[in-house]
Amino acid sequence: MTMKLFMVYGIRKIRWSPKGSSCPMCRELSGKVVDIDNPFAVRGSKKHPPLHKGCDCGIEAEQTERGSTAGKDQVVPDEIKPKSASTPRYNKSNAVVDYVVGDALVDKRVFYDAEGKMIRQIHTNDHGYPKSHPFGIAGEHAHDFVWDRDVIADISSREVSVDERRKNAGILPRKR
Repeated sequence: MTMKLFMVYGIRKIRWSPKGSSCPMCRELSGKVVDIDNPFAVRGSKKHPPLHKGCDCGIEAEQTERGSTAGKDQVVPDEIKPKSASTPRYNKSNAVVDYVVGDALVDKRVFYDAEGKMIRQIHTNDHGYPKSHPFGIAGEHAHDFVWDRDVIADISSREVSVDERRKNAGILPRKR
């Protein structure tokens, strides 16, 4: 699922990233880095995540690759997760996380600030509620999060800005 997107973004090295309470097999791979063309070796087999049923592990772009845009002025995510994964309010400082459906379709991109607080989500559709999200070509829109200390005080919905549309063109619908 994530491999196609990393290849699209020009990422060449990836790191295994277990989440939550990982099984011994996943912990064994924690932090290991490989070339994107070579799967991870674990207990005699070679695989990319998910390793097993119910596995919540993923892969991340290796640190030296993060922010790499392969010559483009595009946002490159630090991490890619399935759409079904939870969206934490806190993450690594300045992290960008894509949530995908299927092989490579990004459902939303989440941005975190220097303190690791979620500050913005860019959605590629209207969540099936066109009346609530009357934006863009296919309902694409942004949610901005306002914090009061450690609590989200407000969430607003709005049209994706011209600059955001340019920087996130790889995931947003194009004009028909």
